[in-house]
Amino acid sequence: MARGDMSGWLVAGAAALLFLSGCAAYHERMAAVDEALARGQVDEALKALDADGREAREQDYPLYLLNRAMILRQRGDLDGALLALAEAARRAEEAAVISVSEQAAAATVNEGRRSYAGAPYERRLIHVFLALTYLELGRLEEARVEALQIDLISKALAEKGEPDDPFARWLAGIIFEALGEWSDARIAYDKALAAYTDEGSPYALPPPRQLQRDLVRATRAVGLADEARRLRERFHLAADDPTLDPEAYARQGEFIFFYLDNLAPLWRETNTLVQATEGGHLVRIALPYAVPRPSPVERARVRADDHEATAERAEDIARLSVTYLEGQMPKLVGRAIVRAVAKEKAVDKVQKEGGAVLGLIMNIATVASERADTRTWSLLPDNVRLARLLLPPGTYPVRVILEDRDGRVLARRDLGEIFFRAGDKRWRSFHWIDPRIARWWTVPPDPEWIRIHVHGG
Repeated sequence: MARGDMSGWLVAGAAALLFLSGCAAYHERMAAVDEALARGQVDEALKALDADGREAREQDYPLYLLNRAMILRQRGDLDGALLALAEAARRAEEAAVISVSEQAAAATVNEGRRSYAGAPYERRLIHVFLALTYLELGRLEEARVEALQIDLISKALAEKGEPDDPFARWLAGIIFEALGEWSDARIAYDKALAAYTDEGSPYALPPPRQLQRDLVRATRAVGLADEARRLRERFHLAADDPTLDPEAYARQGEFIFFYLDNLAPLWRETNTLVQATEGGHLVRIALPYAVPRPSPVERARVRADDHEATAERAEDIARLSVTYLEGQMPKLVGRAIVRAVAKEKAVDKVQKEGGAVLGLIMNIATVASERADTRTWSLLPDNVRLARLLLPPGTYPVRVILEDRDGRVLARRDLGEIFFRAGDKRWRSFHWIDPRIARWWTVPPDPEWIRIHVHGG
């Protein structure tokens, strides 16, 4: 090939690398969305997300749908959220099988060239939020379908070593109980309790007292009186607690409240130098790091006249996000080093065959193309809390009150007047975002984190 022809091909290759790299990492594209949500401007957040979605690559589209669903839920468009979640679930399943071409692009350009299938905990949470949205719409049978999906995906993930999700199991149990399917409810509650107490699992939390009451009540409902008594004594629950009696429970109305707290960790990009195994020289690589966005909310209370309950922590999504990313770091670092070495060889080849100018162009292209994959379902809440409030039949004005650790009220939300007959169940959620959420956008990576997870401690 003539030198001029070679130069043309090399310039075209460099241009292709620049094109494939994209103009901005995912977290940078989400900045306008987060800023609008922090200001409480949900419609503006949706506009910003949709503007990005129109330009989104096919590989990013499932994530666009997931984040869109969370904004639509905040906007009160539950039907729209259902459509987005259902389509995201379908696309995420398809994306789980990565094509050969995407594998090659990830190996030579950057990790973001893969189709977004979501982390294992995210794939299960799609069905959790589908179920929750159906419940809020009063569509209990459709919620039951999602409870069955939760069981199926949990079994599939367990085969790959993923621990069980206690909140997903607890929610499934609540759905089965509402349908009078006490045996399935008891099994789900029991699995939830086991998952909460699974030491070493990122899903583990102190078992909620409400779940313990739910398990005792379901155990009594299936006729296992002695087992129910043993559970009650194990959990130190009062023998005369009316919430343990399924018949007394059925004579009340019930308000089931899900508090969605703040936003899940942001994944940002850091660039660092790592010693390559081949040749021993230093190479610069780009990696994602998690920035948790914890909430100042200490207590979320739901009140109906003189009746009140405090929501208990049911899911720590922030910990799931951070733990997942930490587990991925060895693979991400290894693939990034391989890419960096391969790109350096490509630059050397271009410089030898095309000259210094073309070598410089190729060098700029390879550096620009190395971006960390910062894609994550970032509009999930930091954590989820749950309360079940029993109410005698009647009409009640329902209010949510959020307090910090010093008891200062951070926010109030009136949920309107709700009518309950005996046996009625009403489901509601409230997603509160800290107005100061933007302060987490400037947090740099922890040097200790880089030492441990990048340089191997």
